[in-house]
Amino acid sequence: YIADWYAISLRWLTLLGMIVSLALGGVLFSIDVWPLGGLIFWNLTMTVFAALNVRMSNHRQVSIVIDLLMAGVFFWLQDGLYGPVLWAGLLPILIGAIYFELWGALIVAALFSILEVFSIWNGLISQMFLQTSLIAVASTLGVALLFGLISRQLIERLRKMREYRMDEAQRRMRMENERWRALYELTSKLTGTLSYSRVLDSVLDLGYTALNPDPDAETDEKFISAVLLFKGDQLVVGSARRFTSADQRAKLTASEGILKRVIDEGEAALTTNISYDPELGRVIALRNCTAAYCFPLRSGFNVYGVMLVAHADPNYFTHERTDLLDMIGRQAVIAIQNARLYQDLLEEKERMMEVHVVAGK
Repeated sequence: YIADWYAISLRWLTLLGMIVSLALGGVLFSIDVWPLGGLIFWNLTMTVFAALNVRMSNHRQVSIVIDLLMAGVFFWLQDGLYGPVLWAGLLPILIGAIYFELWGALIVAALFSILEVFSIWNGLISQMFLQTSLIAVASTLGVALLFGLISRQLIERLRKMREYRMDEAQRRMRMENERWRALYELTSKLTGTLSYSRVLDSVLDLGYTALNPDPDAETDEKFISAVLLFKGDQLVVGSARRFTSADQRAKLTASEGILKRVIDEGEAALTTNISYDPELGRVIALRNCTAAYCFPLRSGFNVYGVMLVAHADPNYFTHERTDLLDMIGRQAVIAIQNARLYQDLLEEKERMMEVHVVAGK
C-alpha cells in the first residue's frame, strides 16, 4: 500500500501540472480536456481504495493501463508534442516506475513513444520527421530510465526498511516469549522451594531475566538488585547482585528517604535521584546508578523487607518494567512467607525435640 500512496500522490502532482499548463495555454475550459476529468475521477477512486485498504484484482497492471490510455487520449487531443501538455506521458511513466521499477518505466515509455511518433506525422518532410521522432523517443526513454533508476533505489530502501521492521518485530516477539517462559520457570521454582536463601536468590534471578529477556544480549553490568530484609528494626542484605563486600554488610534503618516511604505507605516507589537519598546514597554499588525502584515485601501487617532494583539509565524503569517488578514482588512475598513459615516449623520441631531429650534425661 505504500507504493499505492506514492502513485496517488505523484498522480495528483502531475494532474496539477496539467491544469496549470492548460491554463497558461488558454485551453483549460476546452471540450477536449475531458480526459483530464477522467484522470481526476480515477485518482479519487484510487485514493478511496487506498484509504480503505482495498485493492483490485491485478491492481498495478490495471492502474498502469488506465493511466496510459487516459494520458494518451489527453495527449492526442491536445495536439501531442505541439500542444500545451506535451509532457503528459510523464504520468504513466511515473506510475510504471513506482509499480515495476526500471522495466515498468521503460515499457510504458516505449508504448507512449509510439503515440508521440504518430503525433509528429503532420506533413513534415521525411528527414525532419525522422529527426524529431528520434529526439522525442530518446527524450521519453531517457526520462523513463532516470525515473526507473530512482524508483529502484527508493523501492530497495523501502524493502530494507520493511525487512528491518519485520526482523525487529520478530526479535521483540522472541524476547517476549523468552520473558514469559523464563517468568513461568522461575516463578515455579520460586514457589516450589522452601529454602530461604534459594527463595531470595530466585527473586533476583527472576527480576533480571524478566527485565533483560534477550538470551543473546550481553550481561547488563549497570543492573543492580538486592533483597533487603528486616532483622530486628534494621534492614540487612538478604541477597544481592553486584553489591560490594562492604555493601553486603550494610545495615539500613529505613528511617528516611525512599525506604521509609515505601515501608510506611506499603506502595512501590521509583526515584531518579538515588545519589541524594539519605540511606541508599551510602551504598557504594548504587553510586553509579541514577534510578531505583523499590517494592515493599509485606503481607497484611507483616513487613519482611524491600526488593530493590537500580540502574544507571534514568529512563530504564518503563511502565512495562515496573509492572513486571510488581508481579515479581507479589510472588516474592508469597514465597518468602512460605519459606519463613517452613523455617519457623523446623525451628519449632527442633525445640520440641530438645524438650523431649531433656525430659527423657
